[in-house]
Amino acid sequence: MTIDRAIDIIQRNERGRQGYERAMLVKDKREKERQGRLYEASTKIEMDHDIAATHIQRMLKGFSSQNEAIKERENELMFIGMKTRKDNVEILSYELNMAHVKRKQEQLENKLSYDQALEDLKEIILEEEGPEKRDQLREERTLWMTGQIAQDKFPENLENFYNKDLDSNINESDSKKTKPSSSKSSKNNDTKSDKTKKSDKNDKSKKSKTLNQEPAMPKLHGKTELTDNMSKQIQEFENVW
Repeated sequence: MTIDRAIDIIQRNERGRQGYERAMLVKDKREKERQGRLYEASTKIEMDHDIAATHIQRMLKGFSSQNEAIKERENELMFIGMKTRKDNVEILSYELNMAHVKRKQEQLENKLSYDQALEDLKEIILEEEGPEKRDQLREERTLWMTGQIAQDKFPENLENFYNKDLDSNINESDSKKTKPSSSKSSKNNDTKSDKTKKSDKNDKSKKSKTLNQEPAMPKLHGKTELTDNMSKQIQEFENVW
């Protein structure tokens, strides 16, 4: 098929479609005009207002009574278990959602009250126990500094003071771990109790001798630049706090 032949076929079909649509529009228009003429020519039936009102009331009463009968039938079927109760499911889902919302609201209120109580407690502790705790911590650091100076040690900072607490915690954990092993070894050494008792007595006597010896007094030194700076810093700290 050539291009010209295809174009002719398409044009002919399009003209036929447009002509068919025009014919249908004219037919609909003429039908509406005919119906309008028939309506205008027909005689209008007049009805009394009271009769019309009674007819309307009868229809409304019939409709309402029919709806009530349908509801009663459905309720009866639900009551005897022959039909599922849809309203109950909707009510339960609504109550569940409301309980979830209330629970979330209570959790939020409790969280806010808890945070507020923490802030109030911090303020109370700072007001009541803050000065006492500050004096206690200051006394611990001053005693440690004086002890270090008495041992001919002049620390530049408090790093060793904090490391001391860490070392004590590590030693306590190690002692807890060694307790089970010591209990096991004590069971194995029950047969050698006589020999260990004698050695323990000798060790105790040696320890008592060493404890009875008085420790040597630390050497006293005069004022130095480090001690002067330390005293100035302590005085400034006391003036500020």
